[in-house]
Amino acid sequence: MLLTDYLLYVSCEVTKYEIAAANALKNGNKDDYKKNVKEKALILASLYDEAKTKDTDTIRNKEKIFQELYDFSSNAQTALSVNSPWYMSELLYPEDYMEGDLNNLQKLIERIEYK
Repeated sequence: MLLTDYLLYVSCEVTKYEIAAANALKNGNKDDYKKNVKEKALILASLYDEAKTKDTDTIRNKEKIFQELYDFSSNAQTALSVNSPWYMSELLYPEDYMEGDLNNLQKLIERIEYK
């Protein structure tokens, strides 16, 4: 599988859990909210290791891409270790995020350069 395809898949999975978490919160279901943000964090925690197994032969800037993926995974692992639903929910979002902006994973996918 190509790295780009994998990252697009992960991005969709993350969005799925974020939507489910937001709906749970809107409905006052804190347990479902926590479950969904934790699933998001678990996916991101394994992102770097999983990405290393994907085909990157056509990617020009892979060192920079992998550094960012490592950072995403490291932040997710930290969020899981402190068991903070808020921290888990904020993964991939910069401080200046505005509704409708791309998250950091989506921005990373757009910055992938091909040979």
